[in-house]
Amino acid sequence: MQIVEKYYSGDNAHSYNQTRVGNSKWKAEQQYVESFIRANDDINTVIDAPAGTGRFHSVVETSFHVEKAYGYELSDDMLKQARFTNTRKWDYVKLDLINENIPVKGDLTVCIRMLNLIDEKDALAITRNILQSSNKYVIVGLRHHDDPGDWIDEKVFCQNRKVIYSEFKKNFKLKDYKEINTGRKGK
Repeated sequence: MQIVEKYYSGDNAHSYNQTRVGNSKWKAEQQYVESFIRANDDINTVIDAPAGTGRFHSVVETSFHVEKAYGYELSDDMLKQARFTNTRKWDYVKLDLINENIPVKGDLTVCIRMLNLIDEKDALAITRNILQSSNKYVIVGLRHHDDPGDWIDEKVFCQNRKVIYSEFKKNFKLKDYKEINTGRKGK
């Protein structure tokens, strides 16, 4: 996948967390996922797809009710960064989320910072994949609007909300919904 090679390999993978940790959207995502895991003690297994650099490893390691976690990632360099973390609970595995099914089920599946990088067809494939992997909860990050999906600045794909949400409505009930204003109006 060309986007992985361009943005998530080499030096980009090595500096990934440092270049994002101060970003308000990154902070809001981090806080939301950590709070959700801590507040739901029925979560025994977590899946992070894509895992990136393993940004959620700390909350999983310190949450006694979480027994096992799986991180699936296509970028070898991002996997290398994730595996640097000293972890007892995590297994990090290379997986193409578009073309390969997540092989395990979890109580929570997290998919953040992925669906905005690919077109609608591939975003639907990943959405179906993460949904089939979760027994209870799914947290997904989605840049969306009500118009047909479209590329912004040739990097970010703004998905059509109705198209993606229709997949969730087939098997899940919406428990919580939070919007983060990224400051961009319209397209």
